[in-house]
Amino acid sequence: MITFLFNNEGTHIANVVKGQLYMPDGAHVGCYQEERGIFIDLAGHYLGELLYDNRLLCNQYSPYRHERYVPGDSYNELSNIGNYGDPGKESSIGTIDGYENVVLK
Repeated sequence: MITFLFNNEGTHIANVVKGQLYMPDGAHVGCYQEERGIFIDLAGHYLGELLYDNRLLCNQYSPYRHERYVPGDSYNELSNIGNYGDPGKESSIGTIDGYENVVLK
């Protein structure tokens, strides 16, 4: 199962497949840390969290922002996945105090 993720403007920015985070082009960029409710990048740094079920945003005041995490065992085994297509644009949720859009690289 795939979950399409968007920024606050409604632009498609990522996909989640089996707890792994991918760019729309299929590049593997991170994973979900279920016990903390956050996404981390390949180096183990905080990326952001979900709001409204499908918006990946960075909480500027998150206690996890300055921590580094070790990904699970299956994390390094995964590589790029195929392109799942363009789900289109979602409606904007506007600016939310304390949150900013996640920049994935």
